[in-house]
Amino acid sequence: MPSNAVTDWIASIPRNTQASVQRLTLLGWARLILVVVAYLVIRPYLMRYAERAQTRNFERIDDERSSGVTPNSLREAEGASTGTSASTGSGSGTAKESGEGTRRRHVKQEYKDNYEQYDEATRAEIRRVEGEGEGLDDEDMDAEFLKKYCT
Repeated sequence: MPSNAVTDWIASIPRNTQASVQRLTLLGWARLILVVVAYLVIRPYLMRYAERAQTRNFERIDDERSSGVTPNSLREAEGASTGTSASTGSGSGTAKESGEGTRRRHVKQEYKDNYEQYDEATRAEIRRVEGEGEGLDDEDMDAEFLKKYCT
């Protein structure tokens, strides 16, 4: 019996919608347009609010999870037990103790180290290709690189 009621309800949706639209007066159309425009104007603000609320919730969950044992704390404990430091960088403690800035400093330092390695490899490749070796210092090498490859 419920399946028959559901089928009747689904079949009546187009009929009821058409009848509602036909009965709209000028005031009804104005209200409908006002509701649609208000929704379109307010929706971006609601989405931003929901995004911020979700981000705060995720950060709260991350803070709760990071209060326990973290991979970095395990690495530091392992380094302390063997007498060597297993971590790179100058941070100590958990992420909560050292703060958000420590993570950013580590990322910046890693990026800088990778860039320096890449830069030195590029200079060595240019020296090898040009066959000039020790004849140029770093500033001359930069100028030569710019002349040859960037013009």
